[in-house]
Amino acid sequence: MDAERFIAGMHGEPVDYTRWRGDQWQDATVAGLAEQALRARVATPD
Repeated sequence: MDAERFIAGMHGEPVDYTRWRGDQWQDATVAGLAEQALRARVATPD
């Protein structure tokens, strides 16, 4: 609960973090997530 309040304070508006996280990947596909992970890995130097 403290983490949710912290995040809401950072945004300056009330946010239901639990609901947001539950909805975040709802329409994602495994292939799409894999592509995002690959792009992030390529963009991050070792």
